[in-house]
Amino acid sequence: EVAVAVRRVTPLVEVAGMSSAFGAMGSNSTRTCLWRKAGNPSLSLWGYALRGGDFGCCDAARYDNLAIYPQLRRGVRALLICFASAETPNDAETFAAKVPYLAAYFGCVPKESAFESPNGALQGDGWNAFCRVFEREGYEAIVNQLIQSAASGGAAYARARLRVVPNTFQGVNHAYEVDTLWLLNEGRDEWSADLPADSKKLVDSYTQIDSFPHTANLQAKSKGKHRPELMSAYLSNLATWNVVKIEKEIRNLIESAKIE
Repeated sequence: EVAVAVRRVTPLVEVAGMSSAFGAMGSNSTRTCLWRKAGNPSLSLWGYALRGGDFGCCDAARYDNLAIYPQLRRGVRALLICFASAETPNDAETFAAKVPYLAAYFGCVPKESAFESPNGALQGDGWNAFCRVFEREGYEAIVNQLIQSAASGGAAYARARLRVVPNTFQGVNHAYEVDTLWLLNEGRDEWSADLPADSKKLVDSYTQIDSFPHTANLQAKSKGKHRPELMSAYLSNLATWNVVKIEKEIRNLIESAKIE
């Protein structure tokens, strides 16, 4: 028996993970000085040679924006997947080009699409091979459900049982079925109808200038006119509204996932 005194508190970012590190995605981690000056994240890790060090890293970027791979590695049987997009889905092919990080899970990224970074570019076919963990047929079924539910003006969601396709790149080693519920941050019209007059006026302004909620807050054109933190608050409130709108579906997913 050995007693070990821990003199270093593990930073929360190492425990919870890092997300949307845009600065890190656009930097070269081998240029240590610039990496640190940019405030990019690092992890303290042990290397294969049993020597520790600080290594620059960030989230999976477009490869796993929705944090699906860790769940599939553990064999999770039910997934609630919440996400946002740059536009309302209209057809599966167009949506795959506009939101390739979603299509990649199904191997449906168009060939002409490419993800470029300072460390190189990944073309559509390579992207699909690297990321695919679901059968291709599932993508169109999910997008069609999103289109139909979004057309009503309310919450846009899709429910589907998907066959997991093993992917050695991502450490997903087993083929099995997973029950999925996909929730897209839509429903602006129905949600905003119940807002106070001043809030609705502000959201209408966001919609006119930045196509709210299809906007990235960092690139919002309305920042010069309105406080950007307000847009974040409204996006968050819309996301909460969406979850409440499909409460029954979420509860059903949880019930179905109970261990037999």
